[in-house]
Amino acid sequence: MASEKRLVTFNVLALLCAIWFLLFGWFWTFLINVIFVFPFAIAGFFLWRKGRESEKKQLNKITGWLLLAGVVTSIGTLIAFIVFN
Repeated sequence: MASEKRLVTFNVLALLCAIWFLLFGWFWTFLINVIFVFPFAIAGFFLWRKGRESEKKQLNKITGWLLLAGVVTSIGTLIAFIVFN
């Protein structure tokens, strides 16, 4: 089992990736988010999964909800662009 410090590091990195995804996941112009945002979302997801064993669950829950909010925002924006364009 990984040490607690390493698991917290995974959670913090996943949180940074989730914030990046939430801030820029809606930007579908010229498919910019596929190149510059989705790799961070995927990396954040895998880091979030690795950090789930941490004893400090609050940071992991926040990161999971931010990743989910990024997915909803990104898919919602894509659907809105498809419908209105």
